[in-house]
Parts: sequence; C-alpha cells; structure tokens
Amino acid sequence: MIDETVNYDSGIRNYNRMLEGKRAFITTAARGIGKSIAILFARQGATVYFAGRNECYVRETESELQLLAPESRGYICDLADGAQSEKTAALVLRDSGGIDILINTVGVNCHCAADGYKDEDMARLLETNYISGLRFARAFIPGMRARHGGSIVNISSIHSVMTQPTNMLYAGTKGAMNAAARAMALDCA
Repeated sequence: MIDETVNYDSGIRNYNRMLEGKRAFITTAARGIGKSIAILFARQGATVYFAGRNECYVRETESELQLLAPESRGYICDLADGAQSEKTAALVLRDSGGIDILINTVGVNCHCAADGYKDEDMARLLETNYISGLRFARAFIPGMRARHGGSIVNISSIHSVMTQPTNMLYAGTKGAMNAAARAMALDCA
C-alpha cells in the first residue's frame, strides 16, 4: 500500500528518478514481487503497464500506481492462455507506444512427483512460467531494437539450478527461462 504521508518525489526516495520517461511492462504485478517492482518503477518515473488474473487486485494496484505515474495501466490476463498473452501484448503496445523494460515475474507451481503430473498441469506451467515471457519478448523486442535499447529481466528461481522433490515441472520451466534469457542476450547484444 502506498503511504500517503510520504512524498515519493523527495530526494530521499527518488534516486534522481532513474526511470523517468521509460515504459515498463511487468507480466504479473497485481500482487507480490511484481507489485513491489511496479511501485518502485513508478516511483522512479516509469509508466508501468502490467497484467494479472484477478480483476480486483489489478484495479487496486492500477489505482495505487496511478498516484505515482498517472498513465500506468493494468490488464486482465491469464498468462496460462497464449491467446490472452498475445492480445495483452498488442494492447500494451497500442496504449504505450512501445515498451522499454520487460519484467517477466510470473511463477506458478504444481507440486507432484515426476510421474504424477497431468498433461494439463504441464501445459499450464509451460505456458505461464516460460512461454508467456517469450511471447511478450517477441512482441516488445522489435521496438527496443528500433530505439537502440531496452531491458528484459526474467525473474527465475533457485529451483532452476537446484530443487527438491515434487517440483519437476516448476524447476523445468524456470530452467528453460534461464536458458532463453542467455539466448536472447546473444541475439539482442
């Protein structure tokens, strides 16, 4: 929650507004880590666009962000649905004119043994944790390239390199995102 008594433009908290004029998209920022990143980015001068499944949370976060960056906007999107991710990417590009910073924050899990998952579990985790981030990168990289700059941050998990029982699907999707990040860096260097 934003503290109304704090002047977020004061020298104590603004760090010279490092993201002034930047446009950021955070794959899921209605709550949790993504919301904290969104608020920090807005405090630093960025206009923040973000997605989330729960309309109540999305609208609440959108209202908080607009106190800091009035043009910020939330979109209702279930990242497990590829068509929704594609539609959201197109709406974000239309509304923002281009994204400078992409933050892939999403992570859902399905705790089950290596032989205990269902195909729909595998498809949901792959689409949500891995493929949705690739979809947004594919949509936003051309504009970044045309403007000669941009940043993509993929938030992963320790499970991508060392894990525990019942996390095979989650660990696999986070490992895939790490590998994709390395390949994207080479393609876009």
